[in-house]
Amino acid sequence: MREGNRIDSESKEELAPSPDVPREPVELQVDRILASKGFVRAPSLSRLLRFAVDETLAGRGASLKEYRIGVEVFGRGESFDPRLDPVVRVQAGKLRLRLKEYYDTLGAQDPLLIEFPKGGYLPVLRKRETAVPSLETPANSTPLRARDLVRQTQRSLVWLSLLTLILLGAVYWTIWPARPTPGSLTLAQLTFDNGWTRDPVISRDAKLLVYTSDRGKSGTDDIWVQPLRNTGNPVRLTRHEASDTTPDFSPDGSKIVFRSSRNGGGIYVVPVIGGEERRIADGGFGPRFSPDGAWVVYAEAASIFVVPATGGEPRKLSLEVSNPKCPIWTPDGERLLFLAKDELEEKYDWWVTPLEFSNPARQTSPIVKTGVSGTFRRQGLPEICSATCPSDWIDNEVIFTSDGCVFRIPISLRTWKVNGPARQVLPGPDVNFPVRVWSKTGGRPSLVFATGPPRAHIWSLPIEANRGAPLAPLEQLTHDLSLRPGLGGTVGRLSADGKKLPLPRTDRAIWTSG
Repeated sequence: MREGNRIDSESKEELAPSPDVPREPVELQVDRILASKGFVRAPSLSRLLRFAVDETLAGRGASLKEYRIGVEVFGRGESFDPRLDPVVRVQAGKLRLRLKEYYDTLGAQDPLLIEFPKGGYLPVLRKRETAVPSLETPANSTPLRARDLVRQTQRSLVWLSLLTLILLGAVYWTIWPARPTPGSLTLAQLTFDNGWTRDPVISRDAKLLVYTSDRGKSGTDDIWVQPLRNTGNPVRLTRHEASDTTPDFSPDGSKIVFRSSRNGGGIYVVPVIGGEERRIADGGFGPRFSPDGAWVVYAEAASIFVVPATGGEPRKLSLEVSNPKCPIWTPDGERLLFLAKDELEEKYDWWVTPLEFSNPARQTSPIVKTGVSGTFRRQGLPEICSATCPSDWIDNEVIFTSDGCVFRIPISLRTWKVNGPARQVLPGPDVNFPVRVWSKTGGRPSLVFATGPPRAHIWSLPIEANRGAPLAPLEQLTHDLSLRPGLGGTVGRLSADGKKLPLPRTDRAIWTSG
């Protein structure tokens, strides 16, 4: 079988990662590259880059052969023959070109270079060399006076600063959403159960966390509540055999509204301390309390309804769009932001509609198309689809997920039009919708979200060498987001002494970032 990593002995030392390039800057550089326009829609190239760099940082660069890459990166199976299937060579060639395009444009000022020389698959990691102009005076030239040299340097710095500002502005507003500032996010895991845990919401007083989980003995989805910061066991709030999901706190934190599939499906309200689960509407999905706690909005059968929080006759909104869904309240509580399809253009977008309860005849007031679809298209983000729902607000910005990553985009609270670019605030690729916003009074807004599809952790299982029998129970070794790619995922490897076997084991959890 042909060797995929054709590197002669003279070039091995040159291609090894530079010892003065630590791991963290390399990982940040990979994140920056994978978030660029050229890679966000090229998952195969992204996987190859991430795999090759991770293996190199782990000291396994010598094993980056064509066969191994074909099997582990491109899923070709153990029968993969590089002589018959050139997928690795073809993708490696594309990766080299895409990296060159990145460093010729967006990455022109990046301090760290990641290169894939021809003839191999071992990446070169090196710091960018910045040319320093010599101040020596050539023998055949007239020496510059010190004052002239200072003035010339000042003018050059002014022009360089202006050019840098212009370029940064162009990148910020038109090319691609900014990456999160390194070190600006602190992630904390809030749940550790191995069940499927999702739909998290934190009360306004930042004391309680409510979510959906199947951790109970019955294995059905129920609503659970637990203290956010203090020690305390989660409390199972609902115990019906049907599925109970998508909870939301009332503004005063006394009640929880949720969707249940019991009795044909409906919207229910239950006190936080437990008690009667009262049905306030038939059908419905994704209920949300209004900012004043008087109303609950939900989607049902390609329509949007609003019902009094105490129960009563639901009001269906008259909307001249197709398949409206995922409604959330605007910060003023007088309008709704939702996802729907334009009947003329046959494309999804976000819309804002006013609520005129004092005059029902005016409920057909013209709704506003935010224009988020066009903004996504200009930035090279994935096309708006039936799953690109708005999640929550931070002041005048809407939080949403796209391809498992978290973004924010500004919307004018006067015109309800998008008035700036989408910016990435949390990398993926396994963040679940919805992402909710919370903060203590006057505090910094934070996000709470669930991870999924399943995330990998490393577990340890001591075994008896001769019979392979376990000598002790499984022990979980990792509890954070350190595993890569994205927010999780790795492969277990036998320990050096052969006595322990770390096993990947998947679970889903709730996290907060701030």
